[in-house]
Parts: sequence; C-alpha cells; structure tokens
Amino acid sequence: MKFKLNLLEKFIELPAADLQELRQVFDDLGLEVKDVSGEGQDRVFTIETLAHRGDHLCALGIAREFGARYLSTLKQPQISQELSDRKPSFSVKNHTDK
Repeated sequence: MKFKLNLLEKFIELPAADLQELRQVFDDLGLEVKDVSGEGQDRVFTIETLAHRGDHLCALGIAREFGARYLSTLKQPQISQELSDRKPSFSVKNHTDK
C-alpha cells in the first residue's frame, strides 16, 4: 500500500522526525516499509500491512496508531451536517411492482 506522509498530517500533528525515525515507527507498529520515495511532505511510503490488522488499511487507522505513539490528539475529519442539500450524482429507479 502506498501511503503519503502529508495524508497522515491531516489527522495528527507529527513532531519533526527524520526518515529513519519514521521508518522505525512504521516498523514498530507492524507496518513494514518496503520503499520510500519523494522528498519532504511529498514523501511516499510503500508499506505492507498485516492480514489481521484491518485498521491499518486506511489513513485514519494508521493515524490513530501514530497518535498513540506520539501522544498527540487525533483530528477527526469533518462530516457535513446537512446531507439533504447535496444532489445525488446518479438517479435511482425502482423496476419492481412493489
């Protein structure tokens, strides 16, 4: 799985860390780093997740693990309160008699 570092920073505040420290944290969390590409905040980690850790298959799950590691609070993504204002992107038709 490819994972961008700036995506992680949308959910938690990371302390200044070098590449070696970040790789160590990924490894400690059970996320094996296969490759690292890019520079700075555009850095992309290619990681391998464990089969029994479904929470590591999304950015929020990985951010929770990093937040616990660094004792930083998790920023929850904003969810729209008014979904009724949104227009559907496709139409739904009922083709049955009932």
